[in-house]
Amino acid sequence: MKLFTFSLLAGIAGAFVAAATLGGTLGMGALVGALLGLLISAVAVVKQRHALLTEPRQAMNIFVLASLVKLVAVGVGGALLRYVDVLAARADWMSFLIAFPIAVLWLTSLGALGNMKVLEHRTT
Repeated sequence: MKLFTFSLLAGIAGAFVAAATLGGTLGMGALVGALLGLLISAVAVVKQRHALLTEPRQAMNIFVLASLVKLVAVGVGGALLRYVDVLAARADWMSFLIAFPIAVLWLTSLGALGNMKVLEHRTT
C-alpha cells in the first residue's frame, strides 16, 4: 500500500507541475486529464485489492470493468473538451488526451505491482 500511496501522491504532484509548466488552457487540460485518470485508476486499484483479499475470482471482472470505465471517461472527456465551447475555452482537449493515459498507465501499473504483493502473501 505504501507504493500505491506514494505513486498516487507523485502522480498528483506531477500533474500540478505539468499544469504549472504548460500554463493556460494546455495546462488545465493536462491537469484535468491527469487527475481524472488518477482518480479512476485509484478507485480501480483499491477495488481490485479488496477483491483479491475477499473474493479473488472477482478481481478480473473489476479489471475489465475499470478498463471500460477508463475508455468511456477518456472518450467523453475528450469530446466534451473538444465540442463544448465553454469547456474548450478553459481546457485543451489534446493535452487532456495526452495526460489521461499517462496518468492511468502510471498508477495502474504501480498499483498492479502492489496488488501482486497482496496476492503473493495470500497464496503463501
